[in-house]
Amino acid sequence: MSASLQTNILLAGTLTACIANLKAKLDEIEHSIQIQNEGFANLIVGSSVTLDEVLKRAPGNRYIEATEAKNLGLIEGLI
Repeated sequence: MSASLQTNILLAGTLTACIANLKAKLDEIEHSIQIQNEGFANLIVGSSVTLDEVLKRAPGNRYIEATEAKNLGLIEGLI
């Protein structure tokens, strides 16, 4: 469920430049989290699942069975 990231950050140059590079990466990560959470919010529209529940499950990449997804209103039916 939750996106993951693996990156290297090169800190070279003046101390001010190093801080700017770190802040830019942090901004990128925070913006990506906002986009991820908007996707989660769209996924649960019309279901009985709250965004808090999704956000609690997301870091562990926890999945649910199809029958539970149906009971929660995340899917219409099973084939």
